[in-house]
Amino acid sequence: MAILQSGNKEDRDLKFWLNPQFTRGLATIIVPIYNRAAIIEETLNSAWLQTYRPIELIIINDGSTDHTEEVVIRWIGSHQNDPEFTATYYYQNNAGVCAARNHALRKSTGEFIQFLDSDDLIHPVRMEKVIKLFNETNCEYVETGFEVFFKVRGDLKQNHFGHTVSDHVDLLLLGRLWPNTLRLTYRRNLIVKTGPWNESMKTFTDYEYAIRALVRRSKTRYQSIGEILASARRDHGQRISDIHKTQEGRAFRIHCESVLCDRVKRCDYIKNDIKQVFISRLYSLGIRSNANGWIEHGRQCFEIADSLPVKINSWCKFKRLVCRMGRAGGMIYKYSLFFKELARKQAA
Repeated sequence: MAILQSGNKEDRDLKFWLNPQFTRGLATIIVPIYNRAAIIEETLNSAWLQTYRPIELIIINDGSTDHTEEVVIRWIGSHQNDPEFTATYYYQNNAGVCAARNHALRKSTGEFIQFLDSDDLIHPVRMEKVIKLFNETNCEYVETGFEVFFKVRGDLKQNHFGHTVSDHVDLLLLGRLWPNTLRLTYRRNLIVKTGPWNESMKTFTDYEYAIRALVRRSKTRYQSIGEILASARRDHGQRISDIHKTQEGRAFRIHCESVLCDRVKRCDYIKNDIKQVFISRLYSLGIRSNANGWIEHGRQCFEIADSLPVKINSWCKFKRLVCRMGRAGGMIYKYSLFFKELARKQAA
């Protein structure tokens, strides 16, 4: 899996992967689909119901085996009465969500880019509010809040508000910002500089992409809206994130942390105390990997953390020692969890 480096050379190397020209004011909404016939109309309707215009909606069918194509073509046919809203459909052989997003980007002409997963929704005023902020500032992306809803679990909702105060790069390193596709809307010039989605990634795709977009030598300019302007659906069929906690998923997570670490080394605006927390998180990830028996993953986490030249405190040194112990350190972690749970039950 290739790691894209940051800095001026990167901008030169990536300059021509995507046409930087755009139609001023046009918002592009990109929807990759795989076997979503049952719910895709609700997602497409959320794009149609945007109060903002003009919009181009680009739908990429990533080799669906159900009747997704029939549903989408029928939907497009019934939504052709607005000259400022265009919907275009493309089919590709199954190549993954990142390949589908790259396909759509190369077809796009919008000044502003919104990625929308096929099981998610954007609220009607999202694009209007986000683009107003783009036009009022010179920011390169806008972050908003989103909610999680569970159709199968009785519509239980979890709210995640936008980060209007704290620095986004700091939050990323602290593990407090997970920039999924619903959180961020991009200006086209940042998409060009960030490069294509990594098609070798099977999961953590949004995390890896956002790292490359947000953590740059010249700090990425952004604005935030605290309001919840999107909804992420859970509990509806298979999801890319289902492999997060598997050994394969852990490998992709560690790749992301390696990309993040390489970028941090090139950014002189990140404070050492923030870097130290990031290092501590890496040792913790390594310890949990060792506890699962994924010793190679634990070693990789240890080496990534050790590669950052930052003085660490005593607690971080202890975690480093446990991580370095490999399988034995993993057993210590397991025993600590056991005794914590035992103490909790005795106190109850």
